[in-house]
Amino acid sequence: MTLATMPPAVEIVEAFKSNRPRHNLSDPYWASSELSDEPSWRATAFWRISTLRNIGKVVPGLGDLRPSDQAVTELRKLLSKIQIQSLPLPTVAPVSGGAVFVSWKSGTKSVEATAYHDGEIVLEGLENQNLNDEISKRDLPSILNWLVRG
Repeated sequence: MTLATMPPAVEIVEAFKSNRPRHNLSDPYWASSELSDEPSWRATAFWRISTLRNIGKVVPGLGDLRPSDQAVTELRKLLSKIQIQSLPLPTVAPVSGGAVFVSWKSGTKSVEATAYHDGEIVLEGLENQNLNDEISKRDLPSILNWLVRG
């Protein structure tokens, strides 16, 4: 004999449904009072790097587009140290030979980081698509500050 048409857990959830957004403990809601539906630049970068790592392949004529473990590890370390919260969403692309390319653009400025297969990372600051040697010699947080400060 069946006493209920749905399991009790489903009935309880249905009884407490509301139009308010629900949050998990992993959501940024708990870290700040202001929620944004936009993904953070960091989450986007990590997700895109992970996607490259998982689905990268050898493409005839282009080479091996799978990033090396060392390139991915060093790039993740570098990105996790950046304290700037508000950056443009980055472009993340594979480079043949096991490298990963990351680029942020704002107006006529861009910052590019390439993590090579051996873990070496090369940083470049560009203005009007021309290399800015003075900026490129700084560390990534300083270069990104230059990018967002206009």
